[in-house]
Amino acid sequence: MPHGLDVAIIFVITAALMLVSTWRSTLRREACRERAGQLDVARAWLAEQAQALKKFLDDPATDGQLGDLLRRFAIAAADPGAVRAIRMEILAGGLPQSAGDGRGLRDRVQALNVTRPELAEAFQRAVQAGLHAMFLRFDDIAADYAALVAGAMGTPLHAALWARRVGSLVRQPDAASSMSGPIAALN
Repeated sequence: MPHGLDVAIIFVITAALMLVSTWRSTLRREACRERAGQLDVARAWLAEQAQALKKFLDDPATDGQLGDLLRRFAIAAADPGAVRAIRMEILAGGLPQSAGDGRGLRDRVQALNVTRPELAEAFQRAVQAGLHAMFLRFDDIAADYAALVAGAMGTPLHAALWARRVGSLVRQPDAASSMSGPIAALN
């Protein structure tokens, strides 16, 4: 009789292990589907950013400094180290400080909003779409997506400050000459 009990125990343990294995496979499959969905959304945000960048950068009235800011931002948003640094700043509750040329940046954005509101809207849309895309692009950062979006979105000045902060993390000395990502096709 003990031999039959051993077989029953082995059967129950094997069945339990198979059940756990199936459950884990299902969880992994669902996680992969969710991540694929996030990447599809990131791709859509990149397309939105590229469209806004094109509108802003192709206009002859575009402020050159704001254009350079957008170029640096787009490059830095593809750098995992830069994105992780921004993630920490946003989760800490900060808005980039307006040190240095903050007043000049604010004046440029406000002037653009008055003189060319459609360009100001394209500028803000390019930054906000870029922020969405960069938050969804990297798996470890996508987990904080909702908190990051809530912490980074705001006025056109907020967009400009975040673009400047992200753009400041570009490692190349001449960001415009080594563009990649969503704005590569625009030049």
